[in-house]
Amino acid sequence: MTITKLIPLAVLTAVFSGPVLAEEFDLDALIKAAQAEEGINVVDSTGKIVDMAESFSKKYGVKAVGTKSKATAQLESVVREAQSGNVQGDVVMISDVPAAMGQLLPEGFASSWVPPDLAGISIPRRKTRFWWSAAPMC
Repeated sequence: MTITKLIPLAVLTAVFSGPVLAEEFDLDALIKAAQAEEGINVVDSTGKIVDMAESFSKKYGVKAVGTKSKATAQLESVVREAQSGNVQGDVVMISDVPAAMGQLLPEGFASSWVPPDLAGISIPRRKTRFWWSAAPMC
């Protein structure tokens, strides 16, 4: 696993999955190491991900490419890439939390990571019709 996979954008269902916390965290060192990498591929179900990736690149000096993809296609891609050993996506933002938790985390196809400085933050929950989910972090 390369250091770019640990960029804070890589938080996958962290609120729900019992995040893995790094013992020591140095954002400046992480950014410097990420700048030495080729870049990251970020996939989300919103078309805004393209602009967000561009802004991320400008802010941190790390090449980020944003791609829009529906949640079901994201799940399928993560599973196929993991099974083939040819992982192309670095960051996946999946809106279908139950599917991600049921399919990706138990199989080890994805992991959850939260920087220690964010670990204690409580995110309010809102009740949806079918399940409890985290409020959007905007």
